[in-house]
Amino acid sequence: MEMSFVNEADVMQTAEHLLAHALNECPPPGHNSLSSEIASPFRRMTFHDAMHTYGSDKPDLRYGLEIIDFSAVCQKVDGNSGWKLAAKA
Repeated sequence: MEMSFVNEADVMQTAEHLLAHALNECPPPGHNSLSSEIASPFRRMTFHDAMHTYGSDKPDLRYGLEIIDFSAVCQKVDGNSGWKLAAKA
């Protein structure tokens, strides 16, 4: 793809539109184009958001595998761990 006087957003928008159109018109074998249409623009997230939320720079967004912070549950209370399993260890 060759473009002049464009910015990053222009290139991404053109590539997303082209990829979505190609996949909708020529779906991979075993996929029905009518059951799952690829929509654009694609979801975007920053590197920081991906690492903070999913712990990976290439998260699999098909599943709800967000990182949950349990540090408040595991804090020490009166010298003991707030988590019973950790207190018995």
